[in-house]
Amino acid sequence: MKKRLLTLFIILFAAVFYMNSLSAVSGIQAVETIRLSDSDIPEGYRYGIIPDFASGLLKSNPWMLDPGAKKKLAHRIYPGAEYTKISSIHMTILAANANPYGDDIVCYIFMFNDEKSAKEEMIKLNEYTGYNSDRSIVLEKGNIAVFLFVDNTKDYPLIQAISESIKIKMDSI
Repeated sequence: MKKRLLTLFIILFAAVFYMNSLSAVSGIQAVETIRLSDSDIPEGYRYGIIPDFASGLLKSNPWMLDPGAKKKLAHRIYPGAEYTKISSIHMTILAANANPYGDDIVCYIFMFNDEKSAKEEMIKLNEYTGYNSDRSIVLEKGNIAVFLFVDNTKDYPLIQAISESIKIKMDSI
């Protein structure tokens, strides 16, 4: 009897786990859904060009940061960021057409390791955004966060429009 119960329990557990894995969106799928598309880029802006001095760390734009870049850049994106709690970071840099090497608008998509890590890191990210509320926006869903940042406050309306598009995309995952 105990063997049957144990076997039944294992089968049910495996079935639940399998069903959950089928319905979950992978991190790469989520990023591909959320990331900025050409239609999200404001008029007068383009994907920024990575300057030579930064090309050793930033390989391309847009880009899913490799582990080395994630480790070096996480704490520079927001204070106290713990790269070990972030499974991946996708970065898109937009620059004004007049200065293609600039970083006028930056969009980061964070995939945190789990809900606990997301909760802990979101506290830090939201605090940082609170201090920079005239130049940054954070959107979150589960273990995903999107952080939009502008250099110049005059560009804030642009990230507001971008954030509306991203909210729609996030609702679809």
